[in-house]
Amino acid sequence: MRLRLALWAAGGIVLGAAATLAIGRTAGGGDPPPDAASTTTTEPAPMWFEPQEIVLGPAVIVPESLQVMNSGVRLDFRLEPITPASRGPDDAVDTAVFPDWWTLLTDEGPIAARSAPWTREVLFDVPDGFTADRIRGLRLDSSWLLAPIRAPFTPDADDRSRHDIAPGVTAEVALVQDQSGGALVVVDLAAADPFIADDLAVQGTGAGWRPSTPNVSGTTRWSLLYLRGALPDPIPMEVLGTAWMPRTHSILLDVGAILDG
Repeated sequence: MRLRLALWAAGGIVLGAAATLAIGRTAGGGDPPPDAASTTTTEPAPMWFEPQEIVLGPAVIVPESLQVMNSGVRLDFRLEPITPASRGPDDAVDTAVFPDWWTLLTDEGPIAARSAPWTREVLFDVPDGFTADRIRGLRLDSSWLLAPIRAPFTPDADDRSRHDIAPGVTAEVALVQDQSGGALVVVDLAAADPFIADDLAVQGTGAGWRPSTPNVSGTTRWSLLYLRGALPDPIPMEVLGTAWMPRTHSILLDVGAILDG
């Protein structure tokens, strides 16, 4: 697929150069004579990904094999970044996306399985004696996409309830403690899956706040110091950073192409 990407990029450079040359010829001398008019036609752009590949935002899932094994049916795949800027070690952080739930369609019915974050395989639990000719299809049902988050969080000073920040992410004030000249505020972030909120932070907004720090206990708690007298109520804060956002799909793959290798 890297060769296809290179050819695609080279083709774009050539077409861009040709367009620039044509503009340069016509910009200063009026319309060209009739016998010099171009008769070139544009061919449809070729598809640069295969039928069994899945485009997921900034990356392409490239299935490599679908094998019936003693432990079940295993799908092996790789993730290829679409943009050169995101290319790096082959892991989900660099591609900013990875698949989550899959469904294997079989004669026995649908069989769901989940690929773990930052892995490149998924294992389907099938009945004993299962054979490849009983596979009828393969579907991607959901994925995770890394997205920027900047959400206001302004609870009342005595509010200890959880507030939705983003899909699968909540925040609550765990502690408000008056101190000399200000107050200490401790905020707890929680996520449906632990990895979702790894790159999120909490900070105060407006004047009077010191930079926030993660709680020394190594939990998802953040400590914030307000140093301008009485703490504002409600408390002006925000949650920001990047978080993994869930997405749902119903994308069928060409199983025949994967089985044929």
